[in-house]
Amino acid sequence: MSDYRYLHDPNFHVNPLSGARTEYIQETDGSVYLRRTEDDEPVKEFARQARLSHGQHQKFDEMQHVASIPMHLLTDMLMNNPTLYYEILGDQDVFKAWLNSEKVAAYRTRDYKV
Repeated sequence: MSDYRYLHDPNFHVNPLSGARTEYIQETDGSVYLRRTEDDEPVKEFARQARLSHGQHQKFDEMQHVASIPMHLLTDMLMNNPTLYYEILGDQDVFKAWLNSEKVAAYRTRDYKV
């Protein structure tokens, strides 16, 4: 059996690693579009488990996993606020401030701020 899916299959592309699902949508007026959704609950659960497994007063090493950011957050930022997106990429202080914001708190793997 092939993994090939026809366009009329409502879930013709699913990424098993990210949980991203691309759907083919055809409206009654004949227009068609692709809708991409991503279930970020597994990422949030991973981050929550990581927070629970590390003490708040544990030493912060130079290289440490501090967050798991789903791609849809970055893609939305690029599409809706490209200035912030490029500031985050280019300025470490802006990136840290964004990581410490409440918007991405559920994705941080540590309770303390970066």
